Amino acid sequence: MGLVRSCSYGFSVEETIVYGYVDKPIEWNKITNKLLDGLTWQVGDRGVMHDATLRLKAPFDWENKRVKGVYEDVKEEARNDL
Repeated sequence: MGLVRSCSYGFSVEETIVYGYVDKPIEWNKITNKLLDGLTWQVGDRGVMHDATLRLKAPFDWENKRVKGVYEDVKEEARNDL
């Protein structure tokens, strides 16, 4: 239920990353992060459904440390959060 806008392989996190939109069913008052996080997700690819995990934060360097010049092992921090 929704639309995939972009899909790519994230080499830093070694996972496929899919960005998209969720359609709001009429019976839902509003879409919240808590509601989305409690659902089971799948992504279709050429007729095959794949299980997916919702991430409410960017899977890599969500605190923008690298942009600020802090290069401590951001990749390791990302892995620990997954």
